[in-house]
Amino acid sequence: RKYIEVKDVKDNTVIYAFKDSKSVQKIDVYLTSSNYNKFAQMSTIHSNNTITMLIAKFEDFISDFIKYLYLKYPKKYLDNQTICFSEISQSNISEIREKIIDREIDEMMRKSYAEWFNLFAEHNINLECCKEECDFLREIYATRNIIIHNSGFVNEQYLKNVKSADYKFGEKVKINDDFIKKSFECIKTIMLCVMIEGLRLEKEKKDENADTIFNFAFGELSSNNYNCSKTVFKALYDSCFTNEINKQMSRVNYWIAKIELYGLDSVKTEIENFDVTALEKIFLMAKNILLCKYVEATEVLVELCENKKIASLELEEWPLFKKYKHT
Repeated sequence: RKYIEVKDVKDNTVIYAFKDSKSVQKIDVYLTSSNYNKFAQMSTIHSNNTITMLIAKFEDFISDFIKYLYLKYPKKYLDNQTICFSEISQSNISEIREKIIDREIDEMMRKSYAEWFNLFAEHNINLECCKEECDFLREIYATRNIIIHNSGFVNEQYLKNVKSADYKFGEKVKINDDFIKKSFECIKTIMLCVMIEGLRLEKEKKDENADTIFNFAFGELSSNNYNCSKTVFKALYDSCFTNEINKQMSRVNYWIAKIELYGLDSVKTEIENFDVTALEKIFLMAKNILLCKYVEATEVLVELCENKKIASLELEEWPLFKKYKHT
């Protein structure tokens, strides 16, 4: 009222002018209200789309991995498959082969993720290393399903699948930043654990593939994504297909993540029992830093630097040195 003067109101349109101005403005109340409501819902729409697209990308990864298994073991999955005569008459051998593979993958992808994991288990791919993430995956899928099929409102199926649900029947789920971040970490962790377990299927490339996974997990650790890096480094350490240097480095990085998440007491006994006598001196230094024995760590670090056994890049980027640098 101090700055605006309403001139007229008709057909849901307000005609107004700014005081001290000769120009007249119009505003459609219903249209403006509708546009405002759409704008106000954008955050929810983006959050819902993020979860939906995250699951879509996860299913792309699963589909690719299943295709890899089918092609690696065709006698088990493809040799006894049939195809219609009409499809044969219009296709060459290569196209027929692709149709059979695509059909079998599509059939498997229509099943639940639990059945996908059962397929993996047939090849000794054990996802016990990321059991917590697999449990949370159930909630992500349940949330995605009610977003797509029930406008985000909680139904009986959701409550059946999500035992720890904070929602009641009929309430609308609210996807906040924490849920999205946790969902991304969960999906990344499961994918990396599948890849680690899959090392047994590509033994000739196991060192190269393990290095790739290690570097990705290191990036997660450096980005303070401790839940993901904790699980992945533990899986790398436990894998019999990780070489000795990556195995011990994974062990140290696992402890770094655990300390950041739960404090030193959560792993102190393990670190104290870490036998480094037969290992490179860098692990003695790491052990001392983890136990906050900085004087002892410095003595070893000086020796490593003098003998060029540690690179300056490691001092800059390895999260092991984050707290040490402040001492």
